[in-house]
Amino acid sequence: MTKTWLELLYKVIKRDICTSCGTCIAACPPDFIEMVRGKPKRAIKRAACENCEICYVVCPQTGFDTRDIESEFFGMKRRKDKDEHIGIYRRILTAKTKDKRIKGQDGGIVTSILTHALEEHIIDGAILTGSDSVWMPKPVVARSYEEVVGPSGTKYSISPTLVGVRDALRKGLENICIVGTCCHVRAARLMQFLNLEPLARSIKLVIGLFCYENFDYQGLMRGKIEDELGFKPEEISKFEVEGNEFLIHLKGKIFRVNLEDIEEYVHPSCAICPDFVNELADISVGSVGSPEGWSTVIIRSDTGEKIFSALENSGMI
Repeated sequence: MTKTWLELLYKVIKRDICTSCGTCIAACPPDFIEMVRGKPKRAIKRAACENCEICYVVCPQTGFDTRDIESEFFGMKRRKDKDEHIGIYRRILTAKTKDKRIKGQDGGIVTSILTHALEEHIIDGAILTGSDSVWMPKPVVARSYEEVVGPSGTKYSISPTLVGVRDALRKGLENICIVGTCCHVRAARLMQFLNLEPLARSIKLVIGLFCYENFDYQGLMRGKIEDELGFKPEEISKFEVEGNEFLIHLKGKIFRVNLEDIEEYVHPSCAICPDFVNELADISVGSVGSPEGWSTVIIRSDTGEKIFSALENSGMI
């Protein structure tokens, strides 16, 4: 039985386990799928969809064996004494940037990696999560240092970041890096593993961000922050998590919210996510485990090791 859009609709989207990562939109050859109110939607029934199962098989929520992907991209299987809880890795370290230009969140390591990869022509662009003036997440195709630093910082809302892969190809890019949470990274690896062209061929580096949980934009931004707390999203300069508190940086002050008070706005798909430290990325980066202002870096693949070692040797971190 062909697993078509309808299978995806009823097994993933209507069951509320869709991560809204944007992969089905990026992968649909004739662009029949679009994001509407935070969920993928096919506006009208299409005859071309009847024998096509691309959107279903490329969805990371339809189920796949991560062991096959780990063997493909890391060249090894998990070691029971080392990799059981955090995935395959080559080394783990704490780092921060020395580049005075970079003022990224928690050490600026992701920005440093991207800057190095662009300057050394390892990649010609990066797919990032940006936002508009009211913090609505959106995919961004960054091709320069200036475009990389623009979207830096955590958004804390679900984003269709993988739509950016399609956009990058349409801009003529051939060697891209994807930066995202585990739902984005798992989708990117699945595209590569399935050899879904031309998307798969373009992905040269995958950087994963630690993610414990993410939030529904309308619930968090409109329901909690705007309606209940009375803050305008455009007045907010930064979000971050500190201990059990969610910090909202406003002009000249910081407002603290207990994480339990916004638990109702956690995106439903996060409840079944098995991956906090982004186990399928080339390099995983997060703040947990490091002092304030530093990043925890988990190097997993040979590609990640080569790029990070070159960055270390450059003296920029």
